[in-house]
Amino acid sequence: MVDSLLISLIWITMITVALAYSLHDVAPPSVELLHELTQVGAAVLVAYSVALAGAERDLRRRTARRAHERWIGFAAGAGIGGLAGIALTLALAAHREAGHANLLDDFGFGWALASIGMLAFFVAALPIASYEWRRNPDPDYGFPDKPE
Repeated sequence: MVDSLLISLIWITMITVALAYSLHDVAPPSVELLHELTQVGAAVLVAYSVALAGAERDLRRRTARRAHERWIGFAAGAGIGGLAGIALTLALAAHREAGHANLLDDFGFGWALASIGMLAFFVAALPIASYEWRRNPDPDYGFPDKPE
């Protein structure tokens, strides 16, 4: 599970570097934009939590332990990254209000966009995934009764 969690954080980091490089020539984000991104991120985090709780309940009954742990690890990494992205937008807003504009803005804004975007992707993809889990039952689904 830890390896899946790290993989999702590595994905966010790679997207962040690409966004920071791309956004370097663009004007730094305004304080208003950062506050609005914080509100969007908080709303997406609530939707992510509700959707993940429902999917987790359904998935736990239907998948093998190893597949379940990999999936939940990746989803948890996305949640941790998203929460960090929301906190980062608040910190960047204070940084911008103080009149600073530097590489930290690019990296922080890139992380916020990547992590909140990944949360939004999970919220959008979970209905499709749930449908596939119900439609394609595998005879090996379920937790073993005895330890392996």
